[in-house]
Amino acid sequence: MIREADPRLLLPVCLGLVILAFSAPGWPSLVVVTMALCAGMAFSGQACKPLFRACWALRWLLLFTLLMHLLLSPGQTMFGSRWLSYDGLLRGLFVCLQITVAVLAASLLTSIATPERLASTLGWFLSPLKKIRCPVDGWLRQLTLVLHFIPRVQAVFSEVAKSDGGHSTNTARQGRLVQLESRLLFVVDQLIAEASILAQRIMQGDDFELGSVTWPQLRLMSRANFFLLVMSLFVVILYLVASGLK
Repeated sequence: MIREADPRLLLPVCLGLVILAFSAPGWPSLVVVTMALCAGMAFSGQACKPLFRACWALRWLLLFTLLMHLLLSPGQTMFGSRWLSYDGLLRGLFVCLQITVAVLAASLLTSIATPERLASTLGWFLSPLKKIRCPVDGWLRQLTLVLHFIPRVQAVFSEVAKSDGGHSTNTARQGRLVQLESRLLFVVDQLIAEASILAQRIMQGDDFELGSVTWPQLRLMSRANFFLLVMSLFVVILYLVASGLK
């Protein structure tokens, strides 16, 4: 049902979830945002595995964040140790959940809408800037290229990660610098090849063209849009109530 909603509503809703997550004063309000995001993922009809794959890619960042809070935060300690902070553990888990909510909200938005649709949606919000001669169209073309190139970069690095197992046995006797050099050269060659393919498609003019997108009137009373608005209002009310809980 959410897939059928207008992107002009989806973009503020996903951005609002991220803002609410990072402005949450405590666990009750953050749990409300997390439950709202899980409900959005359930109603979107998207597979959860590709969405959680983005969080798995940030596992080392999340682990580093948790360890920094655990080891360096003041407060009550655990297990009679002076350097394991219980308050830091709770705060680290809180920050990791905030980051996870932001990543999942962005992944959900990009999985529902195409890069061209996202760029044109952002252009609809930025259209008033054209009156003061801001190069909005140029910004949107660059954004579209970035949104198209990011999955290609991820595919290249995943291919390198899969090929590491095969190369590790053959190059066990080689130095680590030689292995690192070969991997970097492979990544650079693949990225250059992907950029060339992308440039050729742009030169042919059969892709990444935003054109003059004419948006229809925003119908708030349509089934998908009305459902999204009602759920958003319900989440905001729950968030305000949970923010007052201690």
